[in-house]
Amino acid sequence: MKWLIAGIAGCMAVAFAATLHLLGILNVWNDTARDWQLRTQMVMGGNAQKPVFRVAFQDDGVSPFPPERLDYALVMNAMAPVEPKVLGLDLPLAGDDTVFPVHDQQLLHVAQKFGKIVLSAEAGDPGSGAVPPNVPVIPSKGSIQSVSLLKVGEWPGKFAAGMTVAPQPLRPDLDGITRRLPLVVREGKLLYPTWILSVVGATLHADWEKSVAEPGEFILLRKADATEVAKIPIDSYGMIRIAPSMVGGVKALDPWDIVEKREYFLRGDIKSEPFEELRSAVVLVGLESKEFSPPVNTPDGWRSPFQVVSETVALLLSGKLVPEAPGGWVWGMLIWLGLGVPMLSCLGRWYVGMPLGALAIFLPLLWEHAFLLPWASLVVAAGAGLLAGISIRVAKYS
Repeated sequence: MKWLIAGIAGCMAVAFAATLHLLGILNVWNDTARDWQLRTQMVMGGNAQKPVFRVAFQDDGVSPFPPERLDYALVMNAMAPVEPKVLGLDLPLAGDDTVFPVHDQQLLHVAQKFGKIVLSAEAGDPGSGAVPPNVPVIPSKGSIQSVSLLKVGEWPGKFAAGMTVAPQPLRPDLDGITRRLPLVVREGKLLYPTWILSVVGATLHADWEKSVAEPGEFILLRKADATEVAKIPIDSYGMIRIAPSMVGGVKALDPWDIVEKREYFLRGDIKSEPFEELRSAVVLVGLESKEFSPPVNTPDGWRSPFQVVSETVALLLSGKLVPEAPGGWVWGMLIWLGLGVPMLSCLGRWYVGMPLGALAIFLPLLWEHAFLLPWASLVVAAGAGLLAGISIRVAKYS
């Protein structure tokens, strides 16, 4: 009889924890705990990859903003001699420049000096234009129905014909905190890599036709010879958690400092090549403005959208990725805590702590394998199971 009562109490504890977990009531606390775990593991693991360079046009409140396309061309032309490996442009370049068409010609001329350019397309309500042919498609596996929809107001103009173009969506979670960024978006039955993933793919020489995205599992990036170059964990929405700001891996540069030093070098005032560190590096160019591109709230405080995407690019290139714990493992731990504690209480009061002790041994293994855990759900399951076990012991001796 006591085993039946313990089993019923344990099932009630599991049902209580599972209901809160499935309904998302604990999502805010689970996400907060995962953010803490991600920052802790990233800081402990370090970040030794070659830095990504972030070249941001700042809104000083005096000069016209955003800059003209000719300004972008000037900065790109100053960087061209050091030949960056990949140039990512997260700039407002939708449509053609109808006021100064020559600026588009200058931009196109300078762009031809670079090997790989990835240009972002502004997010917004879908326009009437079809997806351009220079937007890559990544094969999919499994269900893609939960993946975010492709939303682009207007695609870049004719000057971008020789560049890789990718959408750049950015949206907060339900509590107003931006924790995740989409790596793929969908339109119909097709998946498209976002700007972040496109920059990473260009850096790693990925072949999109040989790569594959499986929402809820991984994105596998492969070269043309099918060699795997990256395995990126994503959730069922095609998203990944953003990088902690304290990890580093991104070095900020002033665009006009690059232009100025290039002029000094050409005049002979500087003997050595300026910004030699940009050679064969990943360089991202974007805007930072409280009005034009407002900061977003992240687990590490308010950050500019361009800073968030730049640091996430650096995270993906570092390979130090922390996936969510497999669903089977999570449910196994919830059942073990909620049902195991009451059942073992029938053997004696000291046995109540056995599931907690086993979990104390099990959790470090999950930590070592770098899985993000739903800590709040586990605590609720443990608390419910412990309360049921103690109640059984008290009732037995009352």
